[in-house]
This record gives sequence, C-alpha cells and structure tokens, in this order.
Amino acid sequence: MNGTEQTIRVLLVEDDEDDFVLIRDLLEEAGHPRFELTWVQTYEEAVETAGGTHDVYLLDYRLGARDGLELLQALRELGVKQPLIMLTGQGEQEVDEEAMRVGVADYLEKTGISSQLLARSIRYALERSKNLAELHESEARFRGLFMGAGIGIALVNVEGRILEANPALERMLGIRRWDLPGTLFKEAAYEPEDARAFSNAFSDLLDHVTHRTQLEIRLSRRGTPWWGRLTLSVLDVSQPATRFAAVMVEDVTERRDAIEALKRSENELRVLSLKLMDTQENERKAVSQELHDSVGSGLSALKYSLESLLLRDDCTEELRAGLEKATEFLSENIEETRRICASLRPTVLDDLGILATINWFCREFQEMYGKITIDKNLPVSEEEVP
Repeated sequence: MNGTEQTIRVLLVEDDEDDFVLIRDLLEEAGHPRFELTWVQTYEEAVETAGGTHDVYLLDYRLGARDGLELLQALRELGVKQPLIMLTGQGEQEVDEEAMRVGVADYLEKTGISSQLLARSIRYALERSKNLAELHESEARFRGLFMGAGIGIALVNVEGRILEANPALERMLGIRRWDLPGTLFKEAAYEPEDARAFSNAFSDLLDHVTHRTQLEIRLSRRGTPWWGRLTLSVLDVSQPATRFAAVMVEDVTERRDAIEALKRSENELRVLSLKLMDTQENERKAVSQELHDSVGSGLSALKYSLESLLLRDDCTEELRAGLEKATEFLSENIEETRRICASLRPTVLDDLGILATINWFCREFQEMYGKITIDKNLPVSEEEVP
C-alpha cells in the first residue's frame, strides 16, 4: 500500500450492545488490514447514515420490528452499492437462501464467527463488489456500443435464431426489434439462394472451418431487396450449449449499385469504342479510296500525258529535260500517294483479309529494315478475327 496501511470503514447495524462489542473486538483482533467501525442501533439510523463513506455494511438480521432484509432493500433503493453482510444469532436455511437471493455478499452466524472468518468475509465481499462493478461497467460499455452502433448487429444462437438485435438492424430490416428474437436470421434473406449462402457460411463458422467470415447477400426490407455485407464471428465457444455468434450487417447497396453502374458504363464505353473504331476505319477506307481513285488516277493521267509529249519529234532538248524532270517528280508523288493509301487502308485488307495484310506489312518492314529479322506467329484463321 505504498507504506500506508489500508483502512476499511465498516458500518455495523446492531441493536444489541453485547454483539456490537463482539464484532468490535473481532475486528480489532483481526489486525491487518485496519478496520474503522461505526455502530448504529436502529433501522432508522442506518437509513439516515446511508450514502456515507463506509466501504461495507454489517446488518443484524433481527432489528426489533424490522429485519435486516427489509433494511437491505431500503438501502439498495437509496442507492447504496457497497457490499452488505448479514449477521444472525442462529442459522436458518430459509433466511440464508433469501439473503443470498436479494443480494447480500455473505451470511454469517454470530455463534461460530471468528476474527479471521469475519475479516476474510469482509475482504472477499469488497473484492467481489469491485469485480461486479467492473463487470457491470464493461457490460454497460458493451450495451452502449451495441445499441448505438451505426451498423446492424444481431446475436444468434447455434440454430441461427436471433437472440437480440440493435436499433440499426431494426431500421435495416424494417422489423421492430422486440419482434426479432426467436426468428431465424436467414428469414431476412430476399431470395432462397441468399438464405442458402448465409446458412452455408454459418455452418462453416460453427464447424470451426473459420472463426470469422464475410459475405454479401440480398436482404429484405418490407419486401424490397437491398445488399448487405455480413460479418459473422463466434463470440463464445466454451460450451456448445451456450455458444452464440455475432452477425454484423452493413448496407452496401449504394456501393453495389455503383459497381453495377460502372460495369454498364464500361460496357457502353466498349461498344462506343468499337463503333468509333468502325467509323475511323470507314473514314480511312473512304479517304484511301478517294486518294487512289481521284488523286492517284489524276496524277497517273498527268504522267501519261507528259510521257506522250516526250515522244513527239518536235520536242526540243531543253523541253525534253524539263518534261523528264516533271515526269520524275510526278512518279515520286504517285508513289507517295500509294504509300499514304496503303497506310490508311491497305487494299489487301479488303481483298485478302487481315492475315494477308499482316504478312504484307511484315514484308514491307523487312525490306525497309533489312538487318532486323521478323519472326511471325499467327496461330489463328481468318474467320476467328472479327
């Protein structure tokens, strides 16, 4: 105790002075810890003293017209939380059982009491009171979390029946919370396949295949489906008969709808991309054909005319040189036009197909870059390529 002796403050409610002396002497004889005794003789004095700084109460069972059980009830109603020990002059089993039922920490017979027994009873009563207070505080915290949680929570037994549900789950399912206990959780599923998915996951949990699992199923809210993400976990496996599990439910309908909308958007984008590619290919084909049929043909006709002029007898050397230069320039432009047409849309693509076109491109590339070797691998047929 950090060098300070512990003092336990005791309130004795006893109408017999001889018994007061007995208790006082026993506490003094006990030694450590030190006991500080306060004595009152009547029911009324005990009630007036309630709420003081005492650590433990010793109540005589016989208090004139009243008894210790009545006093115990009155003290509890006044908010006294300290442990109460009942003292009696003669052991009575019915009194003993009734005292324990109403919440006394211990029941001692004065005729067989000793200093060690009395001191131990007081110490144990204080320790139990402390443990119970901590347990109640822990339960209160759990209850607060359970009732105030933003997600739905249900406690279910090994049969999958709901033992208790919180307000969030009540709102999610559209069922009053006090109507849920006793019902099978799988009955909240929207379709039989959803109920089967829950049952399978719950069976795996109870069979120790897993101690925690998650699944997403459709649940029903007054006949309307919504998506719930369920987290199942076993909370107590000490005794098979007392095992139960927690089912935590989160509404993920918006996320599922967003995913489905994204999938639809991706499909629409894929279709749009294909249509855009088709449009681009058609435009390339049209431009390529226009270049080939119009510009290419015009340039070829012009080249033919120039070559005809070169064959005339009255063509002077000076004119011949100019015509030959122009013809050479036209040949280069015709070749460039053909190259542009081939780049936009090779005619072989429409005439012979994609595989022949790839082979043609490979040959063109090989001719242009002779030091690079091309290894072709085309394990498909023409019909397999859309």
